[in-house]
Amino acid sequence: MTPLQIDTRQAKEPARDYHRIGVRISEKLALHDPNLTKRERLVCGFALAGYAAEEISLMLGIGTSTIITYRRRAYSRLGISNVHLLISATN
Repeated sequence: MTPLQIDTRQAKEPARDYHRIGVRISEKLALHDPNLTKRERLVCGFALAGYAAEEISLMLGIGTSTIITYRRRAYSRLGISNVHLLISATN
């Protein structure tokens, strides 16, 4: 099974891991731009954890295009254009 082929029965486990270690990421993003929605922070947190849009969509149960929209909107609000700049912004 390739990394993008997630068993949906196990999809909730990575989400629990994110909530355990990724709350600080969401808090950092809230400090950088308190206008980010919870969903935008969550999607950015997963992106920072190394998940692709397809993987995030499976974990959250929403479409890949919706994930891309959340990510694009968050990047715009943060004044960045990619995940590498997101990493720099949260350090």
